[in-house]
Amino acid sequence: MVGHGECIMGLIDSYPGDWHFIAEDFFQKVEVKCIDWRWRIKDKGYRLSRVHGDFHPWNVLFQSGLDFWVLDRSLVCQPFYAWRALVIASPIWYPNLTDDVRKKLFNFIINVLDFEKFDIHNVNSYFEPPDVKSSSSTVHR
Repeated sequence: MVGHGECIMGLIDSYPGDWHFIAEDFFQKVEVKCIDWRWRIKDKGYRLSRVHGDFHPWNVLFQSGLDFWVLDRSLVCQPFYAWRALVIASPIWYPNLTDDVRKKLFNFIINVLDFEKFDIHNVNSYFEPPDVKSSSSTVHR
């Protein structure tokens, strides 16, 4: 999730070097937060469940009514969300996003990595600028 070429650090490496949408230290802060998460969950492999590799909405399979199966589950919700948001915010993968949407995705990345437990009831708050008290990351120049 963190170090592999298709994961967080590899994805960060794919961002253009001359792209000045965010502060230079943003990606470094994301990497450090993800490394912290790696060590936080390292001994929790018993919670890991993986089916085939990449989780996305099409990996939620409904059987009947509200009965469903989730493919590609993992124990590490926050780093996964950070990785997925990095993909969507990428000017290479999604060049037509508005600056406002991209800024909210970068806010989401920092905010989601700052919380020990993902709060599904307050997801929209993760798109707001990071609270100065909980994170010193500068997202938009």
